[in-house]
Amino acid sequence: AEPGTTVTVTGSGFYADDYPSEVHFDNAEVNTTPISSTELRFTVPEDADCQQDHTVQVVNPNRPSNGRLTDQEFSNIVDFNVLCPLEIHELSHSYAKPGATVNIMGQGFSFGLSPIGSPVSIGRSVVLLNSVEVPTTFVSNTELTFVVPQNATCGPNSVQVRNPSILGAPFAISNTSNSLDLDVFCIERLSPSQ
Repeated sequence: AEPGTTVTVTGSGFYADDYPSEVHFDNAEVNTTPISSTELRFTVPEDADCQQDHTVQVVNPNRPSNGRLTDQEFSNIVDFNVLCPLEIHELSHSYAKPGATVNIMGQGFSFGLSPIGSPVSIGRSVVLLNSVEVPTTFVSNTELTFVVPQNATCGPNSVQVRNPSILGAPFAISNTSNSLDLDVFCIERLSPSQ
């Protein structure tokens, strides 16, 4: 999930009364909406780092019982991944000729693997040059490379990255990044050609 996304926590032993259960994100309490004894909701913090692993835990606070307070109760800890919004930060070249390799630096790029045991498959990121897919090499979740095609349009070209739909999810997500310009340095034609 990306920062700002509402996440539902499903389990058991939660409290939705005057002393509600709390979700802790990386050991810090976050605003929690108790729904029932089996469901809580929280929002991924806006400042959650998408380049780092995170944890989620439910804490049942001290509760009055027989004239005294009970001890806090802590659930198991669950790993949680924060997805980086898909974004291009920069290109290694502002202009390039056909056949040149261009590096794209950004975030949210996908290698295209399925988590083990998961029915969900995330497609591999692809580079779009003027809205046309070009062969793309995944380097990391912050870097891709592509070769400027021999038939690329001379002059300004729009470069974008697209993460294809998540397969197996109950809904389809296709995410396309912002656009940066790459000027292709080439001869378009000669007149006369002989």
